Amino acid sequence: MNVREAFPNLEKFTRFKRGHHPRRVFNKVPSFEQLVNKLASTVIDDHTKVSIDSYNRPVEMKRYILRSNRNKFGYLCTKTSNFKLHLCASYDDLQKVANVMEQSVAWYDSFNELVDYVSKHCSSPSYVKHLKNIKV
Repeated sequence: MNVREAFPNLEKFTRFKRGHHPRRVFNKVPSFEQLVNKLASTVIDDHTKVSIDSYNRPVEMKRYILRSNRNKFGYLCTKTSNFKLHLCASYDDLQKVANVMEQSVAWYDSFNELVDYVSKHCSSPSYVKHLKNIKV
């Protein structure tokens, strides 16, 4: 995914001092959900679980089931704190985050293959049960 094409208006020209040329400033960083929506044509399911870590801080775990244009199914399971979107100050920083996110998606040819993978690797039995009830 090319983030310059996916999010074309993130930079704006700003003049910091009178008489100086304007500089490009990174205006607004897209949300985690906006990045996920650009990864695939359809988000079939999203599931969020918030837990508390050993430092008594909330940790947000997100799971997404994606469908691509080529009729492949993807599974993305991650902590949102792994992607430091608030630290992105340029398109290059955002591109690095998007590349890591793209590489984190496990793609399968059929939905049944994806369900088999999740049932073997997911530690939440309730999510596996939820996933098996999804009609695609």
